[in-house]
Amino acid sequence: MTSIEVIVFWYQMHVSMVFTHFW
Repeated sequence: MTSIEVIVFWYQMHVSMVFTHFW
């Protein structure tokens, strides 16, 4: 995995967690 893919992976994971907490 490239560093970009790692960043995108973590970004999507945190965004989904944030949305789960908000909604």
